[in-house]
Amino acid sequence: MAKELLPQAAVIFGASGDLTKRKLLPAFWHLWLQRRLPKGFALVGYARSAITSEEFRQSAFDDITKFAKHPPEGESAPIEGEGGPRRRRRRGRRRRGRGRGGFKRPPE
Repeated sequence: MAKELLPQAAVIFGASGDLTKRKLLPAFWHLWLQRRLPKGFALVGYARSAITSEEFRQSAFDDITKFAKHPPEGESAPIEGEGGPRRRRRRGRRRRGRGRGGFKRPPE
């Protein structure tokens, strides 16, 4: 049985930059979809650009919609406290990773 992780935070310096838009935000989105982030996880962004928290949230949602392999559904970002994504059943046979590069299913 896996231990439950303590709440954690990640800080992104340069949160309004291109690396954040194209790589970091979609990566955190996919971790969230796979339920690999601990409960109470916080993502903190720091940038030299002067924007409000709401503007950053909307920009992050737009960037995730544009660059993620599995973009969010709906017209707005998930609201804090919604309880995470719903799991969908996959069709067909599930591929399993082999060797060191394979991914394990997260504990439920």
